[in-house]
Amino acid sequence: IVVSITIALLAPLLIGHLFGKAYAQGILVLQIAIWYVPLSVLGIARNIWLVAEDKGNYAKYILGFGLIVNIALNLILLPRIGILGAAITTVLTELITCFVAPLMFKETRIHNKILLDALAFRH
Repeated sequence: IVVSITIALLAPLLIGHLFGKAYAQGILVLQIAIWYVPLSVLGIARNIWLVAEDKGNYAKYILGFGLIVNIALNLILLPRIGILGAAITTVLTELITCFVAPLMFKETRIHNKILLDALAFRH
């Protein structure tokens, strides 16, 4: 989370210095897309946990749901807002895969509470 905050705040400097004004549109894209990283880490942790609990079968349904969401959002957002739509789609898909899709199954609902507790730095 700290890395995402840092990169989001430094995006104007990073993009500006590395690529110049011609790539200014990339600033907002980076500021959005960087939030995929912590969400992805949570998703990976959840999948490892599911496998360790012998519930790995649920991962394919959760990821399949994410695939459908990703395709649908890309079909809607890419034609309208281009690369910004791709960044938004990526983050929303990961957010949905981490926190919405697990609600579909009684056996995976507890993971949401545990992941949210981890984000709140609770023990």
